[in-house]
Amino acid sequence: DVITVGSTFRTASGAKRKMVMLSCRVHPGETPASHTLRGFIDFLVSDHKDAVTLRDQVTFVIIPMLNPDGCFHGNYRTCSLGTDLNRAWSEPSPVLEPTLHHTKELALKYASDPDVDLDFFMDCHAHTCSKQSFLFVNPPEDRGDVEAWERTAALPRLMDLNCGQTLGFSLASCKFCSDPQKVGTGRRVVGDMLSKHGTMSYTLEVSFYSPPPQQEAWSAYTSNEGSYETFGKAM
Repeated sequence: DVITVGSTFRTASGAKRKMVMLSCRVHPGETPASHTLRGFIDFLVSDHKDAVTLRDQVTFVIIPMLNPDGCFHGNYRTCSLGTDLNRAWSEPSPVLEPTLHHTKELALKYASDPDVDLDFFMDCHAHTCSKQSFLFVNPPEDRGDVEAWERTAALPRLMDLNCGQTLGFSLASCKFCSDPQKVGTGRRVVGDMLSKHGTMSYTLEVSFYSPPPQQEAWSAYTSNEGSYETFGKAM
């Protein structure tokens, strides 16, 4: 399923409408990502003045579950065929990996749409080891382009401001990298595919533990559905 919040037409002033694309649960066992996305969606469709402004200015395209069969079967990382889908983005089969195939087609469609500006793609995950939530970030193609670096780093900085002090996000833990081991991931493949359109690409890693920075020990009070949804609302 795809959830679209907002218009896909130009703004009232005739400008291209900003668009953000989010995906989730390519790894079935990373349930905190779904709770985080639930909080994000609940806030986005609420009557809060910031949510109203967001919907007026930005269109959000959300794919909440990339691996429904893996989730149904209770797998931790793979689909029902035993494939780690987050290493299969490069050339996904429309028969064997249909969610990846159609997500890539949808991203390319919006990136090429003259009425919208697909600002960034974010694939939402959860991390079992890190005690801090963080982002993997595709660095700019031109490593010397200061303006591109500033634009790419804006989202990690904003998330650190909104989700950092009490909700466990860490700007210092964010990784700006092109790790060869991540070459088949959604972030790398979609980012490379859409780089010519100026679309940025991220992986969100929500910590399973979610302790505030000053609290090193795990606690049920910092790691539950409510804490993940609160993170999503702040995001």
